[in-house]
Amino acid sequence: MRSKGLFFVTLFTLLSVKPVSAQFGVADSLLLNNNFFRLSNKSIISKYLASNSSDSIKAALLSIASAGTFNLFPQLLDKQFCRYSEFFLAIDKQAPDTAIANFLSRLIAENIYKRQAINSIANHGDSLTMMNLLKSRADFKADGIGLSIPLFNFSKRGIKTPEKDFRSVYRDELTSDDSLMKFNAIFALYRIGPDTSYHQIITEELTKALKEQNLNAALYLLGIIRKSGKSLYDEQLLEAIRLHNDWRIRCEAAKIFLSVYPSNRGIITDFLSLLLDSNPNVAVQAATSLRNIDPNKEDLENIIKIFSSLMFDNKVEGNTAQELFISLTALSQKNGNSFFIEEHNKFPSSYRLKAAAHLTSGKLAFLIEELPALKPADIISFLNSFMTIEGNEINSPLYFAVVTKFLSSDSAPALSIIADSLPEQFLDNHFSELQPIIIDQVFDNAGDVDYVEAIMSLYNMALKKDSVFAGELKKIIAGSGNSALKNVLGILQYPVSKSQERDTLFADIFYNAFRYKTAKVHTNKGFFTFELLPEYAPISVGNFCRLTLSGYFNENIFHRVVPNFVIQTGDSQGTGWGSPGYSIVSEFSPLAFDRGSVGMASAGKDTEGSQWFVMHGYYPHLNSNYTNFGKIITGQNIVDIIEESDRIIKIELF
Repeated sequence: MRSKGLFFVTLFTLLSVKPVSAQFGVADSLLLNNNFFRLSNKSIISKYLASNSSDSIKAALLSIASAGTFNLFPQLLDKQFCRYSEFFLAIDKQAPDTAIANFLSRLIAENIYKRQAINSIANHGDSLTMMNLLKSRADFKADGIGLSIPLFNFSKRGIKTPEKDFRSVYRDELTSDDSLMKFNAIFALYRIGPDTSYHQIITEELTKALKEQNLNAALYLLGIIRKSGKSLYDEQLLEAIRLHNDWRIRCEAAKIFLSVYPSNRGIITDFLSLLLDSNPNVAVQAATSLRNIDPNKEDLENIIKIFSSLMFDNKVEGNTAQELFISLTALSQKNGNSFFIEEHNKFPSSYRLKAAAHLTSGKLAFLIEELPALKPADIISFLNSFMTIEGNEINSPLYFAVVTKFLSSDSAPALSIIADSLPEQFLDNHFSELQPIIIDQVFDNAGDVDYVEAIMSLYNMALKKDSVFAGELKKIIAGSGNSALKNVLGILQYPVSKSQERDTLFADIFYNAFRYKTAKVHTNKGFFTFELLPEYAPISVGNFCRLTLSGYFNENIFHRVVPNFVIQTGDSQGTGWGSPGYSIVSEFSPLAFDRGSVGMASAGKDTEGSQWFVMHGYYPHLNSNYTNFGKIITGQNIVDIIEESDRIIKIELF
């Protein structure tokens, strides 16, 4: 989960309520070495599977899950392993497999481990399997087993539920008395996306969830309403979320509160409380959401007057002021107002550069004027705005000059942003001129872990225009020593060649994996502590402790904060593209990514390095898809008020 976005794989939601116990320990050096180098040593894992120790068996199952090597162990399709939640994780991480689907079908038919089997079979079964599940739906419901998540997982694989059955299942489970069944239906609908047909039911369920203080359900119900594009006209409900005592609900309120504008113009006054909220993440979200309305000219003048005065009187500052300036710029552009032109020099360049993305005319000229004084820290903001230029300006020699300037630079973020965003028309006209630059960048940087995303962006851009040229780039990448990049591209051959440097790295990581129990993170806002979980993610914990002891995280900023989702840090460059110069493997487990969970950021399987995040809330789509290596003990209130550019002072280990 790098700052560019999330790397999503198949949704897996663990529905078993069985507690998860320890797997890995200090005696597991050989197994962890096997995991670290992705050796897939059958004899080592077989020995663990044959052990009388539950922890050893679970450690082997987690090793298989993280490596994706189930094909080496067909004997695992045995009921003796089904008592472990790690077994279902291991088979969920494999490519769709008929043998696995048949085994799971037998479990369902025999009424053993049925809940887990039903959820896992969606990752392996075909359309007939899905229809058989639907036929037995009444029996499953009697056992408290819902089909919302399985149907969603089938759909992710392109196996669609008939519309009639789809709506019947979701409407039924949305109003179920079974709290788990209901929550899974809510979450699946949230992930599926906009659908206005559920609006009345969702609104009713939201009222119930707020009354019962069922915050996880309420947050996703609000998310469904927001995604559907429907307004929330219930004034009592709007007030309830605006004034809620939990900042996460108020944050969702900030996203949805103005949906009734302009039919209720007075809503702007009430909205001010969210913009001035005591939690900075609510305020930032409110400032961001303001740009989504479409006021008439008279209203716009009043809105600009009211909200700009908050900035000039320093009632809002920092990230909130920046987002408010951007929003007022966006609004003014809709109505031909001159706000940006008149006021931009009163604000820092970072504000101006981000706001420039919303200019409807003169954008290229403005950005070219800013270019000579551009600071390295503002390159990303500059390019994010520059890449929104459209129309005839993309044919300008100045546009070409800026593209080639940054495409030839040594900035990984610049390469990635440009390659991901260049207009098709520009590529059609200039691709041949860009090819030498692309080849040079791939040749020079394919071996650098910090360039994984940048090189992938260049490769994907090339693939769209010329598959032969993309093949040449792939050959260069294949000859590099960048295992993380080759893994993302799907050309990595395991096991990865060992080296003295990697052997030493593993030794350092293993030495630190089980030494400490707690990390205390001192920030400019206060400190928070979290429990380390080496029994689930020893390589990640050992790597985190190793970097901490070296002072690597000192003065790192929180380069990415998504209100009501995560705070993210661990990039010494502060860009979201940085790493410690190497990658480590993913370590998947059945641990849920709940509020306060600490995980490793990733750009794809086995690309983790130094970036890590802390959760604001419960997000099941991260479960088993990211490495979960810690859990907040104290200071969640500090996590909740961290903003972008807040910083770590130091981290202590105990």
